[in-house]
Amino acid sequence: MGQNPGCSIDRTYVEANGISTYVERRGRGRPVVLIHALGMSLRSWDPVAEALAENFGVIAYDYRGHGRTEKVIGSCTIPVLAEDLRDLLGHLAIGPVSLIGLAVGSMIAQQLVLQEPGLVSGLVLASPRSDVVPQLVRQLREALA
Repeated sequence: MGQNPGCSIDRTYVEANGISTYVERRGRGRPVVLIHALGMSLRSWDPVAEALAENFGVIAYDYRGHGRTEKVIGSCTIPVLAEDLRDLLGHLAIGPVSLIGLAVGSMIAQQLVLQEPGLVSGLVLASPRSDVVPQLVRQLREALA
């Protein structure tokens, strides 16, 4: 897949939940947010972001402690990462969005649906935890109904 010359990338930092968060946006259309795996960065999504940008407005970001986003000291929980994402979406003034999460990114996506179901229009969960509690599955289905 080659670089799409018609698709520029808007690179910026957004103050989200008290953290300077690195964000890249490309394409136009319904918003899709890409959430990377633990220990990775938004760079892991480059081929996917490029392909999706032909039909969607793609937002990829480095969550706290990763990539170009501010490093933090102390524990970092899935609910905090979901709050960061919620605040980021508010600052970008977008929503509802489709979320595509990989591994820990899928956990962040699920948590955001539980915290703010109105912000999410769809989920794609790649390599989610396999020990998800049935009650969580039921809550996710109800939130997306």
